[in-house]
This record gives sequence, structure tokens and C-alpha cells, in this order.
Amino acid sequence: MLTLILPIGAPGSGKSTLKNFLTLNLLNFFHTERDEEFSILRKNNSLKKTRKILFDNLELFLEKISATNHKNPEINYFVYLDSSNAKIQCRERFYQKLNPSKIIEINFNLPTNLLEDRVRYREHYTFTSEPEKQKEMIQIIQGNIEFSNPKDDRITKIYITQPLTTQEIYQRIMA
Repeated sequence: MLTLILPIGAPGSGKSTLKNFLTLNLLNFFHTERDEEFSILRKNNSLKKTRKILFDNLELFLEKISATNHKNPEINYFVYLDSSNAKIQCRERFYQKLNPSKIIEINFNLPTNLLEDRVRYREHYTFTSEPEKQKEMIQIIQGNIEFSNPKDDRITKIYITQPLTTQEIYQRIMA
């Protein structure tokens, strides 16, 4: 059995923090860290080549998860794709590729000023340290997020509109 967890949100929403918490609290937990991988690959590759390698690596990851699930379908595997996951079309590809038993979308929709405060002093692989550029990037990403149809009953949707602890979000995931 495969449970796919997709966080959706701008930088500073808590997606990576939640991934770190789930890593410690869920058995059979698999995750990607595409921001870190991007920054490492980008140092020595063009943007086009970096994106191609990232795509290929993600495909391999998804194939590995699918094969593991097919070998042991009685085990509940959790898969967390840590990225902004802004576009419905991309998320739909994950659903088709993995055919999960359960899909959980965590829609982080926190106030922009809170996100700006959270990212202001953090070191991040792919995020600028300049406050004005941070604000601009957050606004662009927020503007590009496509939230799924609330009536799509394939997907359990968790809406985060105010700061919650990772434990509180975990409890919502496991409900």
C-alpha cells in the first residue's frame, strides 16, 4: 500500500521541516529533496542539463518506489515529494505513475509576511538571501500555485492557513 504525501506551498511554508519530522516518525518513509539536488547539479551543468538530470532521477525514484510497493503490497509505504508542487499537471503525473492507495495534499497557504520572516535568515540551496528578491520569489511562487479541485475525492486535502506544529500536521496526516 502506498500513501503519497504532496506538500504544496511557497518557500518558508514548512515543507522541508515537515519532511524532516516525518523521516523520524514514519516507518517505510521515502522522500525526495529536489532543491538540494538541483543546487548540487547546477554547479557543473547548464540549466537545461540540470533539469534533464533531475527529471531522470525523479523518474528512477518513482520507479524504485513503485517496484518496492509491488513486491510488498501489504506494507504501507509513505512517499513525500518535497518541492513547491505548484502545478496540477505535475502532481497528476505522480498520481498516474505511482497509483497510490491514498493521496494526501498538504496545501500550505500561509500569509506572505510570515513566509518572508521565515526565509529572511535561513540558508537554502536555491533561495536568495536578499530580502527584496525573497519577497518577489515568494509572491511569484504563491501566484503560480494551483490548488486541486476540492471535490476531487481521490485526494485527502489538508489546508494549512496558520502556523501549526509538525506534530499537529502529522496528526492530520494520520487521521
